[in-house]
Amino acid sequence: MSTALDEKSSREMEVSAAPEFEAVEALKAVKAGHADDVDIAARILADNIDVAGNETWSVAEDKKLIRKIDWRLIPILFVCATLSGLDKTAISAAAIYNLKKDLNLVGQQYSWVGSAPFFGGLAFMGPSAYCLQKFPPVHYFAFNVLCWGILEMCMAACTSFGGLFVCRFLLGGFEALLIPAVTLLIAMWYKPNEQPARNAIILNVIAPILNGLIAWSVGLGFDNEKTALLAMPPGAMSTLSGIGLSYLAATTRRWRSVIVAVSILLPLVGAIICYTLPRTNLAGQLVGLYILYTYWAPYVTLVSIYQANIAGHTKKVFLFAWFYVAWAAGNIIGPQTFLAYQAPAYTGGTVAMIVCYCVAIFCILGYGAVCHASNKRRAGEISENRGDMDWLDLTDKENISFKYTT
Repeated sequence: MSTALDEKSSREMEVSAAPEFEAVEALKAVKAGHADDVDIAARILADNIDVAGNETWSVAEDKKLIRKIDWRLIPILFVCATLSGLDKTAISAAAIYNLKKDLNLVGQQYSWVGSAPFFGGLAFMGPSAYCLQKFPPVHYFAFNVLCWGILEMCMAACTSFGGLFVCRFLLGGFEALLIPAVTLLIAMWYKPNEQPARNAIILNVIAPILNGLIAWSVGLGFDNEKTALLAMPPGAMSTLSGIGLSYLAATTRRWRSVIVAVSILLPLVGAIICYTLPRTNLAGQLVGLYILYTYWAPYVTLVSIYQANIAGHTKKVFLFAWFYVAWAAGNIIGPQTFLAYQAPAYTGGTVAMIVCYCVAIFCILGYGAVCHASNKRRAGEISENRGDMDWLDLTDKENISFKYTT
């Protein structure tokens, strides 16, 4: 009991002392001639050293501040991410209600329409990353949200493959900034232990649930309704697993890579179940499919690892953008491994999926091991210089006191 009280008291003292310590460190960085190299928070603290250096706050006040930031930031980012998901999955729901027939889509045209946003994302990401670096992130992000809202409305007027493809290509281009911008904003406003839960809430997968409800409420026939409703549980599995794993990952900075690697086993098992069970075993296939959709949990938790492990504003923007490029490329290449002539087993696609999961497990474990080795090798430097360089806009390689999340 006394140990628990001592730990609580220690945490309260740490929070109370934080303003003075951080303000002094920020002022030291500015006075050392690094005014142009520190972030804006350091400049604000340095300019208000008389106030910040003499005030303290309690754990309760600290939590109140976090809640205020949450209510200002999380809802709007949640809505943006959800709308982006709706944009991408709405095409699948529309296909249930004769989109192909209404727009005279033939051959592979429907597949190209589905991939169009990812091609747009690849084309726009370079310029968007540059603009994200040169302009205030919030302002540029707001401009992109406005543009993709206009394009979403324009899709309702499309009457042919060409018009729909162009709209979705441009839509994907303006939406491409979403994941890099959200990742950057969360990294700017929250500490590493606070990031995973926020990522899971914002980068949700409730779009299939909403699309299913909307399609079901239309009431255009039992078969269509049943198909739409069956699309809802996978979205629930993805979202709930992502939130659960993210909260678990938030409890530690030492074992996150191991947590992510172990969680990949679930979708791996789901893929194996779907491949090995007979197609006539509908219940087993459905269970395997729902387990497979827990793939989102390791993805969204991995976001918190690279948020915590990338320092320096320019490097963050570049690597967050590159992460989206890799994601978009995977979304383009992945469906091409499911070849029509291999139906219903789709051996090529299933094997590709299983191999990718196995490679991902080894890669994340290897990354965690490298980060742990770096922390261990630099333990003395980290302890000696911690605080002196935290306010400088340095990359994680340049900042010798930087400690990696493993």
